Amino acid sequence: MFTRPTTPIRTTLAQRWAGFAMRSRRESLLGRSGGTGNPVGALVGGLVAACSGLAFFGLASSGVAVAAPTPPVAPVQSAPTQPEAAQVGAGSTGTSATDEAGPTFVKEPVPQAAQDLLPTERVGDTLPLHIAFKNSEAQEITLGTYFGTHADAKPAIVAMVYYRCPVVCGVVMDKIAQSVEGLDYTVGDQYRVLLFSFDPGESPQAAAAKKQHYLSGYSRGDTTEAKRGWEFHVGTEVASTELATALGFPFKPLDNGEFSHPVAMYIVSPTGKISRAFYGYDLPPSRDLKLALLDAAEGKIKKSVGDIFLSYCYRFDENTGRYTIVAFRVMQIAGAITVVCVFSLLGVLLVAERLRQNRAKREAAMAGPDGSPPSGNDSVPGSAKRSGSLASAS
Repeated sequence: MFTRPTTPIRTTLAQRWAGFAMRSRRESLLGRSGGTGNPVGALVGGLVAACSGLAFFGLASSGVAVAAPTPPVAPVQSAPTQPEAAQVGAGSTGTSATDEAGPTFVKEPVPQAAQDLLPTERVGDTLPLHIAFKNSEAQEITLGTYFGTHADAKPAIVAMVYYRCPVVCGVVMDKIAQSVEGLDYTVGDQYRVLLFSFDPGESPQAAAAKKQHYLSGYSRGDTTEAKRGWEFHVGTEVASTELATALGFPFKPLDNGEFSHPVAMYIVSPTGKISRAFYGYDLPPSRDLKLALLDAAEGKIKKSVGDIFLSYCYRFDENTGRYTIVAFRVMQIAGAITVVCVFSLLGVLLVAERLRQNRAKREAAMAGPDGSPPSGNDSVPGSAKRSGSLASAS
């Protein structure tokens, strides 16, 4: 009776490729006719081994495989008991009491009061550049000061908060500061960080206090670029509502004077187009933030060699909201590097072989008729030989 293998096919094929590569390299190094060691054969074996390694990587990263049988999944309870439901907050995911089958996951529906506060996807839309706010120095500016077609336009991290928020907004600003600190770009030089308060009761002094707080914790906060590029704003209710609508960021005041709002951060291009939107407390780490800024830069950020490879090997996954590595592109780069290295080694070996042959020809030309090295007299110049013979004749 035929039994379906539980080992993935990609592992079996990879093992065959690895064995073939090792045999090819061993035979090329030892030689089939005497084991003298052939440089060209060694190079061919190395090329086979390199290609086999790439094939191994491709098989290991491809999705074509016969996976092991999936273990049975424990059934999920349809309705949690009262103690279990109490462990789950509104609009969040939690676990019930565990049993032998493992934890049971339940998800509470979004409360009715928060259903109209879900963010709307506005990626690709352009912000209205005429909206006016006041910065931390009480100067009135418009979004056109930061975005547009002028030379000073830069990509920016944009978030809407309010500075006296007891919990959520402080976490968002802290997360942004943490990701910004890990970037090798400087705020104000390659990009900006722009915070806008949607509380019409807050003053420029509150914005200035927040700016001083976060600049003091930034390792490059004393630079002129950072002071100009990391800015906090306050505005009227009309301006805040217009910007929030353009971003797809709803908010509403509560009876206790606070605000209810989602958690979001946006990446905006130099022309004011929304390039990326990140939602929830799990804001992007420094690597994803750098990739998002590179995607939105529109040529405003000069890419280093590392940035080029980074942006080529990663792409944004709409399902997860994160940047994920593209295995095929990594294989392309690895293959190109392997080809360059192999042909460089081939050139070195050919030059070395040509030099060895030329040296052998010179040694053969200088050798005597019987193949012995030249004698001492043969090494004396002709003029010296003639002078010696004249002296003996006299």
